[in-house]
Amino acid sequence: MENSGPSFITPYLPAEARSDIREWELAGKIAVHRVAESNPRALCQNCMDHGVIYVSYLGAGPTRQPITIKKPSTYIEPGELLKPGWYVITRTVTYICPHCKGVPLRYQGGTEALAAVQPDPERAESGLRAVQGNLRV
Repeated sequence: MENSGPSFITPYLPAEARSDIREWELAGKIAVHRVAESNPRALCQNCMDHGVIYVSYLGAGPTRQPITIKKPSTYIEPGELLKPGWYVITRTVTYICPHCKGVPLRYQGGTEALAAVQPDPERAESGLRAVQGNLRV
């Protein structure tokens, strides 16, 4: 039996995050959001019960090695939407999950709340440069 490893979901973002990302990209820079490891027991399938979505705004890169030890960096794998290599993380922002509004659903009504917060792929913003893998910080 082949071990396929963990599966990941790419959460869709709140309007504020999409706006911030567009502004960053208009300046010729790159923004990526962290994907979450899929957890079928999570009541919010958008943020996996974290309550927030993380977006990292990247600066210098790509390079073969991290540019500096003074600032965190992330590695973009080959074959993803961006050029592979190390990028400096200029800043990381947390945005409230648009589904559970940042409050774990187990405190909002348990499994009855689950149906009301399933991710809607139609609302996912197309064209964002979302990395399909974990950010390495």
